Amino acid sequence: MPRSALGGRGGERSRGFTLIEVVIVMAIVAILGGLALILNMDNYRGYIFSGERNTIVNVLQKARSQAINNICLGSGCTDGKPHGAHFEPGKYIIFQGTAYDPLSTLNEIIKADSSDIQINPSAADVVFSQLSGEVSVAPWTITISDSAGHNNTVSVNSEGRISW
Repeated sequence: MPRSALGGRGGERSRGFTLIEVVIVMAIVAILGGLALILNMDNYRGYIFSGERNTIVNVLQKARSQAINNICLGSGCTDGKPHGAHFEPGKYIIFQGTAYDPLSTLNEIIKADSSDIQINPSAADVVFSQLSGEVSVAPWTITISDSAGHNNTVSVNSEGRISW
């Protein structure tokens, strides 16, 4: 029987992949998977950072809203009061009055979702005037950052407008 021009025995072609072809394909898939994982982790960190920034802005908006609406919390409180927000590592606190009192039972404590978030200055207070929502110390600014390099500044102007 004559040999085929394709090689092989009796005109048969070998089917399948060689070991080197399989190893090369597996290496390419592993490299692409690694790159996708790195990019996905950066997106996840960005999502966490944005969520924490939004929580900080919501705390400021709630404190301002309570001051504008002349809210008065607690028994024996008959007239509205200023409200403010206190920020420290790991938690954000909405308080009633002209200054933050860590012993007050009326404080609303919101725990930070991420321990990776840093706030500068590390302990900061902003107080909104009742009915107007204005801020006496303006512009009030905090900087939010994380270890992945995300940075954002949240500020409040003298009229109480919150920008981020």
